[in-house]
Amino acid sequence: MAYTNHAWPTLDLSTVTEHPSIIYPDLPTSAENEADPDVKAEKNIQRRSVYENKSPGDVSIFSGTTARTSRSAQELLGLNAEDMLDALPDLSDASDKLLRLLAPTDTPNAAIGLVRSDLKDPESRTSKNMRRLCNSFRIPRDFYGSSLYIRSPAVLRTLLRGNRTAATTYGPWRPDPLLQKANLCSLLLTVLGSSQKFDSDQAIEELEPVFPASFLHSFVTPKFLISYAGSSALRDDTLKLGLELRTQYAIVLLTGHIGEANFDPDTILFEVFYQERNRLRGWDFVGSSNEELPKALEDMIKHRLDLIRKHFFEEPQASDLGKLVDIERLKADFSWDDFVIGVVAWSKARLDELQRQINVFDGDGAEKIKIALDLKIQDILKTNSVIDESGPEVVLDDESPSEPSHAPIESIDTSSHPATLARELNGPVYK
Repeated sequence: MAYTNHAWPTLDLSTVTEHPSIIYPDLPTSAENEADPDVKAEKNIQRRSVYENKSPGDVSIFSGTTARTSRSAQELLGLNAEDMLDALPDLSDASDKLLRLLAPTDTPNAAIGLVRSDLKDPESRTSKNMRRLCNSFRIPRDFYGSSLYIRSPAVLRTLLRGNRTAATTYGPWRPDPLLQKANLCSLLLTVLGSSQKFDSDQAIEELEPVFPASFLHSFVTPKFLISYAGSSALRDDTLKLGLELRTQYAIVLLTGHIGEANFDPDTILFEVFYQERNRLRGWDFVGSSNEELPKALEDMIKHRLDLIRKHFFEEPQASDLGKLVDIERLKADFSWDDFVIGVVAWSKARLDELQRQINVFDGDGAEKIKIALDLKIQDILKTNSVIDESGPEVVLDDESPSEPSHAPIESIDTSSHPATLARELNGPVYK
């Protein structure tokens, strides 16, 4: 699908052939994955937050949800491992039913507006079905904490009784695809089930710090997708959606701060797109920590910044600070509706990957993953490889499996991906 309001350079994503004999390897912890998504999210939230703790004239203070993130992280330490294990098949089944309603595979992505329209009418059949399915989803989902997106690394650590070695290995017992599928439900409930601007802003704020880590834990080439449960071969599309999400976040901040004393739109762009001076922010698994940002990705981000800055004025008109940015034109060029279409398209593609990983078993894949995971847990308990969960060892550091080798990003095809997210987000349907 072509971009509707702005042009992108056409680039190609190259891949490197990997050895076909690798199946479920035991991998050491990678030094590159320094912090798990919870820690990364907390650090990002400390840097940026919408409408909370906002000081007049100071556009650099974007904080306010750090306490909420910390509480949800600590809450995981008190969750019941057996409940989470037993609820996995129910979570998978409830997720499947919701996803069939919100993103049916037989519906063109561009027609998703019909679903959104139905969801705005509380008396529509779609809305009633969504509420019913949401109630069924909430029952197993509540076993994994109250945060909007399940913290997969921390959940896995709880399930494995704190065993770090097991948490950093691959195998058919890993529940990552089931947890990530549930997170897709939360994502689509958020972007499709909204009608108020504030809720949409809050949804962007919740999603931006944890994308893409809440939906995948590494990128691989397609031939190894099945071997690495929770991985994805959608690196190109994921990075592009990440850029669209970051663009929407910039629009949220620009809209919220415009007109304030000392308003500086470039400061907001720096907060959103830069890690430090002269260094652009990457994403999980790509250009994160001290890893060099690939040139193709750096060029793509710089091109986006140029497009955004075209809507900035050099001098305020009639001393009106609101004239420093043409917000309405910016929103038109990077529309919320296009962003929703992009989220739905990506979610469908990611769901297809997850279902392939779950269905590697004959029959009920979710049930068999639960059985395999239970056997893994029992093996851990028998070998006494248990860390005391009440002690200081229980922290939310990196419990993701080490990242499999993957192709360097030499170029990124940006010619066929929708440009932006939806304008009328309602926020999470369940609390």
